[in-house]
Amino acid sequence: MIATAIAQGFTAYAFPDEQFSERMRYRDRARGADTARWLRHEGGRVLLASNNGHIAYTGDNPEECPEPAGSFLCARRGADYVNIGLTFDPGTVNALPDFTAQRPESCTVAPAPAGHNEHTLDKVRHRDFSIDPRTASRRPAPGSPRPAPPAPTACTGRPTLRKPPSVVPTTSSSTSTG
Repeated sequence: MIATAIAQGFTAYAFPDEQFSERMRYRDRARGADTARWLRHEGGRVLLASNNGHIAYTGDNPEECPEPAGSFLCARRGADYVNIGLTFDPGTVNALPDFTAQRPESCTVAPAPAGHNEHTLDKVRHRDFSIDPRTASRRPAPGSPRPAPPAPTACTGRPTLRKPPSVVPTTSSSTSTG
């Protein structure tokens, strides 16, 4: 399985920059299939740690990341796939300003638009929000309403996916990478 993952990584980078969305589709489809294969092989549960943009149920920028790995896992696993992302709104983060960048820049992220997960979560008092990943489920309890359809979540590692003016690079040359 390791050799397959290495080959997939190099194959993804063989796509030219002009085909970035196809590179991401290939990468995330491969990662979703690998994770599903590990789950079948190991049984039980698997913890997949990745950037929100890759594990989300739906992408926040279909032009660049049309189908995140989370969408493939959700299609294969249904309500058994639970995505627990990390996010913030608003603030400043060191991130790659675009897919060709070699160094992160300090970027200020404005408040998320209505309909984004960050917009909803920003309304909850931080001390009142917690989740137990051991019992997390997308299956509604009997008699409960169905869960809302997936909403976009900002890809914090690449905040340009929330289009300007929401993201404004604040510096470019003084950011440390180490």
